[in-house]
Amino acid sequence: MLYRIARGGVAHYQDGQTPLVYLVSTVGEVIRSGRGWVFSNGNCGAPTTEYFDDLGLLDTKVDWPLQRARVWSDTADDPTRATRRAAEFLVHQMVPRALIRQFVTRTPATARAVREILSDAGSLQEVIVRRG
Repeated sequence: MLYRIARGGVAHYQDGQTPLVYLVSTVGEVIRSGRGWVFSNGNCGAPTTEYFDDLGLLDTKVDWPLQRARVWSDTADDPTRATRRAAEFLVHQMVPRALIRQFVTRTPATARAVREILSDAGSLQEVIVRRG
């Protein structure tokens, strides 16, 4: 989805990446919280994608080298690369703010806006800027 947003390919969203805020947590924190979760081995909109709720399968079901790759488009030899690259970890209903380790933005201006919102809510959670 982010790739499509960056390329202007999402019809109902045309504001680009600048206003987006990334919420950072960990798999361990979500599991310890007792919230329901699953992970997928591909894009959740693809008919071939499978879902798992056994953390022991994470390393064998997610294509980790592909997750780290800079180029991940489909090829003639591997026509499902893009689908597999979109593997997801999904949390049932919501992720409580207490599970968020940090907020990440692309610009200082967006980071300031997030800090202000968090301050108004009485939160001192970390907000960082990462352009990449």
